[in-house]
Amino acid sequence: MKLEELRVALNNMIETRLSIKKYSPVGILLFERQSPFGKDRISFNLKESSNFYSVQAIHSRKYSIIEDYWYKYRETLDYGSDYEVLTLSLVKTDLNPELEHNPELRNLGNGREKLTSFEDVTRYVDLFLNELEQYIEPFFFKTENIQTLDSMLNESVETVPSMVKFFTAGTEFWFKRIIVAKLSGNEDYNKIYQWIRGRFMQGYQEKGLKKHLNVVQILDKINADLGGGQNK
Repeated sequence: MKLEELRVALNNMIETRLSIKKYSPVGILLFERQSPFGKDRISFNLKESSNFYSVQAIHSRKYSIIEDYWYKYRETLDYGSDYEVLTLSLVKTDLNPELEHNPELRNLGNGREKLTSFEDVTRYVDLFLNELEQYIEPFFFKTENIQTLDSMLNESVETVPSMVKFFTAGTEFWFKRIIVAKLSGNEDYNKIYQWIRGRFMQGYQEKGLKKHLNVVQILDKINADLGGGQNK
């Protein structure tokens, strides 16, 4: 079994099964569907080792109502127009670590499954669809509530990326915190905004990094767009 043969077989089988859920291929082992919130994406990371292959499914969602607030200012951060924007991203074991212990396929950690034959591919696709329906889709359904997203992202005023699961990292993480806080009606919105703003202003004053000042300027613009109060 050659890598390219496996890739084509896996892609075709997944494409057929995901079409029922309104996903369309946008590349090899890459599928998307539009939703009222933005888009859902499933990508498959296929790797070759010395004597076997492995595959990992990565599930992502973009919430346009969140991303659009900051994305229009991306050039201030030197992000190009093709910068990939996603809100949430996870693998199945982020939701249920017990899925690492699968009796049907040997797991390699972090939701990656070992494939040694075309029969494994068939079993994997069946397993993938079952886990999609049992774990992934219910999780994303819960996140359609903005208050749920706020509880994930703003557990405390001083939340930092290492404290948060599922939300994609990057400088925009800080923008998403205030956007979600405002949209959800978080009573600590202004405290969150001022704490993040102060964090980057202090960084600019101490290190003189223009990027820190750029973040402060974007925070202020987003705050104004959201109808927030004046910064201090």
